[in-house]
Amino acid sequence: MDDGTACPSSPLASAAVLGLAHAVVDLATVATVYVEVGLARLPWETVVLAIVAYDGLAFGLQLPIGLLSDRHRVYRPVMFAGLSLTLAGLCLGVSWPLTACVIAGVGNALFHVGAGALVLVLARGRATEPGLFVAPGALGLTLGIWVGTASLSCRWLVAAAVVLSAAVLARHRIGSTGSEDRPSAPAVGPVALWLSVLALL
Repeated sequence: MDDGTACPSSPLASAAVLGLAHAVVDLATVATVYVEVGLARLPWETVVLAIVAYDGLAFGLQLPIGLLSDRHRVYRPVMFAGLSLTLAGLCLGVSWPLTACVIAGVGNALFHVGAGALVLVLARGRATEPGLFVAPGALGLTLGIWVGTASLSCRWLVAAAVVLSAAVLARHRIGSTGSEDRPSAPAVGPVALWLSVLALL
């Protein structure tokens, strides 16, 4: 039920808003890895571990998170959990670089699954909306690498962008998210569970 606080939108507008948030999340998480690890002056072995941990979590967790999100129909909560962890990882600072990378990886996975599922719901089989969502991520990755490698002191500006993205999404009605428009949850069989385990290895 619409409580009157959310802003109605077209599918394309919703996909564009989610796409901008996608760029912000990728910027924040990649900047977390590059800035935190770089400024912490860690040994190269630890740097490799941090990057592998981030990549493994950011990509490997998407399958199990997707399975659970479909089963419980919690796409928006998963998206906002991802934004929250993205912000937490970014704000940990150089004092906890490895922890920041782990949290950023989990946050990235949560956001991609939750927001991506919402885009698929509103797209109704079209390709334009998913394209609008996916494309800005490349810009976020590029800016995140630039911010990190340049060691710029703009972590709090990036954090503000994450907060702003969450605030906009909280007020934005993402297409039609009624139960009749949501994709049916797939049966989670042994094969899916084994794939989830293998994705984390």
